[in-house]
Amino acid sequence: MATYYGNSRSNTYIGTLSDDLIYGYDGDDRLDGNSGNDRVYGGDDEDVLFGYTGADYLDGGDDDDRLYGESGNDYLEGDDGDDRLYGDRGDDLLYGGRDNDYLSGGTGNDRLYGEDDSDRLVGNDGDDDLYGGDGNDVLYGGDGKDYLSGGENDDRLYGEAGDNFLEGDDGQDLLFGGSDEDLLYGEEGHDRLYGYAGQDRLFGGNGNDYLFGGAGRDRLDGGSGNDRLYGGSGSDQLIGNSGRDILVGADEFATRPGAGEIDHLTGGVDIDRFVLGTAQKVFYDDGLNSTGSGDYALIKDFNLAGDKIQLKGSASNYFLRPSSSSGSLPGSTIIYFNKPGSERDEIIGVIQGVSNLSVNGRYFSYV
Repeated sequence: MATYYGNSRSNTYIGTLSDDLIYGYDGDDRLDGNSGNDRVYGGDDEDVLFGYTGADYLDGGDDDDRLYGESGNDYLEGDDGDDRLYGDRGDDLLYGGRDNDYLSGGTGNDRLYGEDDSDRLVGNDGDDDLYGGDGNDVLYGGDGKDYLSGGENDDRLYGEAGDNFLEGDDGQDLLFGGSDEDLLYGEEGHDRLYGYAGQDRLFGGNGNDYLFGGAGRDRLDGGSGNDRLYGGSGSDQLIGNSGRDILVGADEFATRPGAGEIDHLTGGVDIDRFVLGTAQKVFYDDGLNSTGSGDYALIKDFNLAGDKIQLKGSASNYFLRPSSSSGSLPGSTIIYFNKPGSERDEIIGVIQGVSNLSVNGRYFSYV
């Protein structure tokens, strides 16, 4: 093994074709391990380190360094300073250390640890594991099946392509699932979770959370706290769990919110609000001259003592009919939207397990 020792000046050194041990010491050094499995230490000041081929170990040392693993399965450690670490090709292990670092895994299945302060982690290609650590971090999974963990403080996590697992941990976090089937956990703090496309599962955890399913058949669980759940387009399952929750199964910004979908809404413990309309639109009205049995909200565990169902207009726009649990529609009470003229009245909701209701009851709220 060849060994190189720099000095207090700015050194430039390229290693041998075998395994090297390289120390830059002080100064702004430029050190290249070349071929072989090398160990390169930048030391103090602002260094640039290259692993080249082989399974290399690169340690930036103090100050703001740049580390490039290049080919092979490499270990990069930034230490102190605002460092930039690039794993490049291979299955790499990157540690940012203290201060505000940028870590990029490159191709391969990489593990990135931001550690202290506010870091930016990018997985790129491959099935990557990203850990923000302390600080307000930003994590991007890239392609592949990735695991993202924000750690302490307020983080932003982007799953991007692939079936990803996002975990906010502590703090008030923002989680964005991406284009495939993702699993999002807000955990502690008041978090915002966005599933986007695909069949996603969102769990708010503790705190007052916002959950947005987006497109696809999603499952949303608010957890504890006063949560807001928005299913978006597609037939979704929304569970408020404990706390005073608001459940909106349909995409309220669509031309016809809820058309073609059947959403399951479960409030859970405490007083909840089920939104089947806004001041602008009636939800689950498909605009067809039919009964609407293919699109409605199925409201479960409805509590007459405190829960409310929000509807557009006034009581005169709706009427109720009982439904047997053995019929084609589950539940006990069907909510119909009273259409004008010869149009067939539209089913927009089914309240399961509850009967003898009135459209003038205090459990209905009109906007």
